[in-house]
Amino acid sequence: MSYIKVAEAQARGAIHFHAVLRLDDATTDPGSWAPPPAWATADLLAAAWRWAVRRAVQPCPDPHRHDLPTQLVPAPVVRPPMAAARWGEQVDVRPLVVDSGDLTPATVGNYLAKYVTKSVTDSGALDSRIRDAEDLYTRCLFLPDHQAELVKTAWRLAAWSDFRDLGMNRWAHQYGFNGHWITKSRAYSTTFAACRERRRTWARTHTPAGAERTPLDAWGRPEDDDQVITLATWRYQASGHARTGDQALADMAADQARSRREAARDSRATAQHDDGPGDHRQVPARAAHPTRL
Repeated sequence: MSYIKVAEAQARGAIHFHAVLRLDDATTDPGSWAPPPAWATADLLAAAWRWAVRRAVQPCPDPHRHDLPTQLVPAPVVRPPMAAARWGEQVDVRPLVVDSGDLTPATVGNYLAKYVTKSVTDSGALDSRIRDAEDLYTRCLFLPDHQAELVKTAWRLAAWSDFRDLGMNRWAHQYGFNGHWITKSRAYSTTFAACRERRRTWARTHTPAGAERTPLDAWGRPEDDDQVITLATWRYQASGHARTGDQALADMAADQARSRREAARDSRATAQHDDGPGDHRQVPARAAHPTRL
């Protein structure tokens, strides 16, 4: 059995999974596919999936057993009673039927494409990882109350020893969900590594217009040139700034960037205070951040 699975992040905070399961003949060679025996029907595969969903249980600490800290600080070591995470009741099985008799890549792509989202909000405030508490405060200003509470809860849960290993603060911009938007078994189709290698090869051997060309090195010289030497091994030399003056310039630039962020935050807070209560979700999603050196 092989599969491809897409995670759909919804604005209400729930994660929906949409998967395509396929059952092949197990006697075929790797890289080739054949229909399964007659007894391996779609109904049998669906029944096996329902059986697994009902019995899948993951023990986890219960976050409702203690109060959440207000800041990301070390929390007391407590061992609350364990809860059980299970699949929800919203389960559905639909056989993929095609007129031609072949389940083509286009058919699967059309089925999964509508569930793939790049952001859980229209504002774009959660398109990247949250860096620190200041960044958390700034982004929550552009979120509805429900979504802001989900983000802050995922951030604060990381302070508790029971949840610290999960690193939920690193995934607070995804409501604590650290899964990839698409996963699949190796036997389902080609691998992601093979796809990346093909894209790299195409970029090196073709022009932007699609015409073939001789692969070039980093200096624009043909790779088959005798003067090009490829070094297959590297060693660590150093890191940081070579001169004290460079370090001072970098510190000065970082201080100026920090001051501009604070000024932008204070300006937004003042504008909201002057406007009074109301729905501020139409404010631009993110203030422009200066380039870091």
